[in-house]
Amino acid sequence: MDSLQEKHLKASRFLQNLKETNIVTETVQTAGSCLAQGQEAVRSWPPYLTRVRTAKMSNKCGPVLDTRSRYEGDGVRYKAKLIGMDPVPDSQGEKMLLDSMMKLKGFEVSARKQGQHKMRIWLKISSSGLKILDERTGIVLHDHDRSRISSVTKDKSDPRALAYIYRHEDAYILFYIKAGHQADPIILDIMEVCRCVEQQEA
Repeated sequence: MDSLQEKHLKASRFLQNLKETNIVTETVQTAGSCLAQGQEAVRSWPPYLTRVRTAKMSNKCGPVLDTRSRYEGDGVRYKAKLIGMDPVPDSQGEKMLLDSMMKLKGFEVSARKQGQHKMRIWLKISSSGLKILDERTGIVLHDHDRSRISSVTKDKSDPRALAYIYRHEDAYILFYIKAGHQADPIILDIMEVCRCVEQQEA
């Protein structure tokens, strides 16, 4: 099994490749993570993660037709900014998430002082997962299968910001995004897609 240093190195190389190519359009076809009632979760969502309507989601996923129509095809999309990406050593961990977000936020402040602005994006959420598109050109920059998203959380210091962790091979990458409005609806959509869509399709 790879050590944490090796995983971190893999994640760093992955991010370097993203910077060199600017565009990533990988689509990973893997088994989904949504569960039927009574099944045990393979991937846990720790209690410090956003608790938006978790009581409602824990027992049922809402009307089948409504949710399927909402996430089918291109799904829903949100206008946002991609603040940054950061290789992290694990799929979950409250302190790890907070430290990574704080670091990326510091980079953003420094870049803004130099007159640099973060990329404006569309964040698309559908039954297949998440896509990050360039707002101006519509080019898909990142295509993330829902089964590889292990954590999603809101930045407690900024109600418009959120982060999620994506598994690339044996490495983990944190994506830090700032929306144009409250992040809660986005987080709810991500959690809904990751936990309920396959149950509804079945």
